[in-house]
Amino acid sequence: MSCVDCGSSMSSSWNYCHCDGNAIGSEEIEDDELFTEEETHEFESVLEKSGYAEHMNQLENTIDNYTKIQIKVAVSGSTGSGKSSLINTLRGLKANDKGAAKTGLVETTKEPTCYLFPNNQNFSLWDLPGVGSQNFPQDTYLDKVRFSDYDFIILVSSSCFTTEDAWLASEIITRFPQIKLFFIRTKIDTDLTNKEADLGRTLTYEEKVYEMKIIKDDICKNLAINGITDQNIFLVNNHKASEFEFGQFTEKIVIQVSSLKQNAFILSLDIQTAEIVPFKIKLLQKRIAKVSKQAAKAVVNIRKITTTISENDILNKEIHMYMQQLGINKQSVDKMAKMYDVSRSSNEVMKAIAFVTKRFEEKMKELKDKRETEKPSAWYSLPFIGRWMELRKYQKESYMILRNMLNACFEANKIVFNTVGQLLRR
Repeated sequence: MSCVDCGSSMSSSWNYCHCDGNAIGSEEIEDDELFTEEETHEFESVLEKSGYAEHMNQLENTIDNYTKIQIKVAVSGSTGSGKSSLINTLRGLKANDKGAAKTGLVETTKEPTCYLFPNNQNFSLWDLPGVGSQNFPQDTYLDKVRFSDYDFIILVSSSCFTTEDAWLASEIITRFPQIKLFFIRTKIDTDLTNKEADLGRTLTYEEKVYEMKIIKDDICKNLAINGITDQNIFLVNNHKASEFEFGQFTEKIVIQVSSLKQNAFILSLDIQTAEIVPFKIKLLQKRIAKVSKQAAKAVVNIRKITTTISENDILNKEIHMYMQQLGINKQSVDKMAKMYDVSRSSNEVMKAIAFVTKRFEEKMKELKDKRETEKPSAWYSLPFIGRWMELRKYQKESYMILRNMLNACFEANKIVFNTVGQLLRR
């Protein structure tokens, strides 16, 4: 599907495009997202049984349960295929960063090695020795690597997929049909550079597309000869997520990962490619109703007793999550600049961050001033119905603030990606 405004490709499942300024939608809350009578009864009952602090902790664990879901990804390939670089790029790291996978032209993976995602310690990429390596011969390889432990498997090659690769793929498909398998052809940038050197000139965009088609067709043909027809093949620069099919690769994983683990995968990935943005926004939108309910409970409760978990704390944490997830803070922009080898000093990018920061500060000040001066309605003193009305009122206010800030982060995200794209094209 293509965007009707700019003509660019959109994800069919989200109908999202960076040119769509209204992708977040209205700031008005829908009736079915507001507190119900049943939820109000439940809130009063839980307060009596467990207390406010315990209840808020339970809510927070429910909202942020994605960090508690374990995801394991296997990455296998021969020496020099670019496995370690691919793992680093997926984790948003460079080879010289702390905790990065060791890279080199000689075999650096002697045993299965675990690398955790920086913002989710339950999401791990496992660098596996290539099939047929000294300590992992073909006849015992499957028993040693235990593919059944993984959610999906990535086979990496920097040239043609070998006979060993085809054998391994066939075994995985036969023995572990429930596990998704992806073929990643790395170092496409090197192939195209070599082609340009042979021709003595720069390839046009159309010529690069043609060369990549030749490479992919050859991979498809070789895999088909070995009986592998269900092929998820992506051509990437294993050092830069901004190039070639890296974005499509991450998008495909998101679509095919189990629904139970999809949210954890989406929120754990850095904002390196535009393809991941619609998935993140969709999840952040879904969180608003739950978080606004949590904030409303904090307002209602703080009128009765002093509490350590306030409405401001809840909204502050959630909005900072928007900024981190959509790359709208100094740390995220610095990281993106490092990954893409571009300067972060662009006026447009810095203005975008300043815009979101100022909007955030204004909204928090407005809320603080309002809470300090407002007087509760006499209706709120009524048994049950008053509590229900009060919760719905404060939820609407929190909802509008969160929706407004998500819109602001979305707008800033467009500026960041557009600016980085322009810098990369220079």
